[in-house]
Amino acid sequence: MYTLIKLNPDNKSKERIKRFLKENRKIIKNPKEDFHSTVYYSTKTPVFKRKGILKMINSFFPLVPSPESYYFNIFGERELVLGYRNPDVLKLKDEIILEALRQMIYEWSGGLNDKERSILEKSSRKRDDKIYFDFNPHITLSKFFDKKGLEKLTEFEDEIIFDAF
Repeated sequence: MYTLIKLNPDNKSKERIKRFLKENRKIIKNPKEDFHSTVYYSTKTPVFKRKGILKMINSFFPLVPSPESYYFNIFGERELVLGYRNPDVLKLKDEIILEALRQMIYEWSGGLNDKERSILEKSSRKRDDKIYFDFNPHITLSKFFDKKGLEKLTEFEDEIIFDAF
């Protein structure tokens, strides 16, 4: 079991990303088809759906990173990402972490239903979470990218609007 909270671009933004990938198809040979930006992922510290957290996350939409903040990067050995900077996404991540801690302190000892308790018990047995000390908001464009092509990519200058999670 795990918790994944991701930002989803609206349909026009998805089409803009697909068009960019098509324009760069000689360089990006294995593009992804599903686009999102992960804000929170954990197998050990689940965040349970509560009316308050859902309302809080929805209050951030729409999120619109400035095209001037975009940059390409390689994660790991071959993963091409479109990174971006946006203070509201950083604030959203912090708010989700605060909610996870609030639930851990106030609800885990007695405020969970049977299904949630089962999820928590399974999660606590896992020890395989990766720890990322730096949060780098991004959209993965390709899992198998040749680093040599990085300098050949055209700039991505279209607006991306995240409107759901």
